[in-house]
Amino acid sequence: MMQRINLYENLFLTINFYRNGKQNLIAELTEKFAVKINAFHMEVKKAVPSMAEQLFDSGTYVGANVSEAQNAESRKDFIHKMKFAA
Repeated sequence: MMQRINLYENLFLTINFYRNGKQNLIAELTEKFAVKINAFHMEVKKAVPSMAEQLFDSGTYVGANVSEAQNAESRKDFIHKMKFAA
């Protein structure tokens, strides 16, 4: 479990919350979502461990894709990566 928490923390350290002086709402929302997923994951893990791991992976995957999109090489690349997050 400790390894997953470290992966989660590292994931959101890479998201840029401010771009061009403006607040990045999608990055903040995906972080809040991942925090809620992590809390829910801890509860589900007691009853159904295998489902909890899949829930954690898929729930934090959204934030990883948003982070990737923030560093896109072009507008087209950004849109492509955000479609994965959606």
